[in-house]
Amino acid sequence: MIYVFIDGDGAVFRDGLIVKGEDGGSAAAHSLLEGTLVQLNAIHPIAIVNDCKIVVLVILILNGPSSKLLSCGIILGVTQVHDFG
Repeated sequence: MIYVFIDGDGAVFRDGLIVKGEDGGSAAAHSLLEGTLVQLNAIHPIAIVNDCKIVVLVILILNGPSSKLLSCGIILGVTQVHDFG
C-alpha cells in the first residue's frame, strides 16, 4: 500500500474542474492518481506499482480559496468548491 499526502493549500486547480463541483473533483482525483502512477513507475521501474493500492490525501482549507474564486467570478457559490473537495 502506498500513501501519498499532498499539501493542497496554495495548490492550483483548473477552474474548469472546480466549477464542475463533485464531477470536477473526481476528474482531478483521477488525474492525480495517473500522475502518481507515472511518477512511482519512474522512481521504481522494477516494482509492479500498478498492482499496489494507492491512498491519496489532499489536505487543504476550503474557506480561503472559496472566497477568492467567488470574488474573481470563477465560481457562482462557495458550495462548488466544497463539492469539488
